[in-house]
Amino acid sequence: MFEGPPVGDPGPPSLGLMRFYFLDEQRGWLAAEHRGGLQGRGIVFETADGGATWRELPGWTYCCAGPIYFDDETHGWLASPAELMVTHDGGNSWQPQALPLPDGYDRAASLDHAPVFVSSRGGVVPVSLAATNEATGATGFYLTHDAGDSWQLAGTLASPASMVSVVDLDVWFAVGEEFHSTRDGGKTWETVRPDWKQAGRLVRLPGAATSIDPIEIEFITERDGWAILQVTTGTGEGVHALIQTEDGGRTWRLIGPYEVGP
Repeated sequence: MFEGPPVGDPGPPSLGLMRFYFLDEQRGWLAAEHRGGLQGRGIVFETADGGATWRELPGWTYCCAGPIYFDDETHGWLASPAELMVTHDGGNSWQPQALPLPDGYDRAASLDHAPVFVSSRGGVVPVSLAATNEATGATGFYLTHDAGDSWQLAGTLASPASMVSVVDLDVWFAVGEEFHSTRDGGKTWETVRPDWKQAGRLVRLPGAATSIDPIEIEFITERDGWAILQVTTGTGEGVHALIQTEDGGRTWRLIGPYEVGP
C-alpha cells in the first residue's frame, strides 16, 4: 500500500520507471517518476516492513529519478538525468553532490547508475561529462575514500557510455559505440571487440540481423560478466538473449533467449 502520491488533474496519478534499493529485508527505498496530470516529477518512497507499505518522502521534486542506493539508514544517493543527488537524512531531503570538473567540461550529469561501494569507505560513481564547446561528451569516473562525503575524478573515457559496470576501484567496463575496459582505475583504456557483433554467432533467427545491441551489462571480476542483447532482423523478428563471457568481453556464449517477440 502506498501513502501518496496525490491525485493529479486531469487524471489519476501513475508511477513509472521504478527503482528499488533494500538495505536489509525490512528497510528499503523506491525512486520513481510520478506523473499526475500533465506534469511529471521524481518521487521517493520508503518502507520499513519489507515493502508491504510505502510512505512518500517529502524531499524530491525534480522531473524524474533514476537508480537509488543507500549506504546506511541515513546516507544515500540518487542518480537523476541532470546530476547526482545525496541525502544525509534518510531521503527526507536531497542536495546535488559536488563533483569537481576537469578542464574543458562545464557539467557533470549523472549516468543511469548509482554509486557502487566496494568497501565501507571506497566507491565509484560514473557520470556523463558535457564539454564546454558542445563537442562529443566523455564519461568520468569519480572515486571516494571517505564513504561518499567527497569525490575526486580518477579517470576519464573520451567517449559517452550508455552502460557501465564497476568491479572494484580499478576495474571498470563502459559500453557506448564501442566496448571499453580499464584495469588501472581509468589511467588507460582498452577497446574490446566482442564477438557478439558477428551476425549469427550467438543468436540465430530467420533473416539477417539488422542490429545486435547490448541493453544491460554486469561484470563481477575482470574476466567474468553477463550481458543482455537485443537482436532484431530484417523480417521484423526479435529476441532478447542472455550471454556470458569469461575472458573480459572478447568472446561470449549464449545462455539462452528469454523473450521472443516482434
